[in-house]
Amino acid sequence: MRKELLIIIVIVGMLAKEAMAQTQSKPLDKMYTNPLKVEFGDPFVLFADSIYYMYG
Repeated sequence: MRKELLIIIVIVGMLAKEAMAQTQSKPLDKMYTNPLKVEFGDPFVLFADSIYYMYG
């Protein structure tokens, strides 16, 4: 009896999780751009000897 109850609780929990995971969000109207004026994407910034260096 306890084993069947545990199985039912687990199944109901899994089904409830799937039902809540089906939510959709509306698309964002905002468009973001890179504020840095560089020709390469995803730059890396290194701080060494009190100077910042950026390379990509």
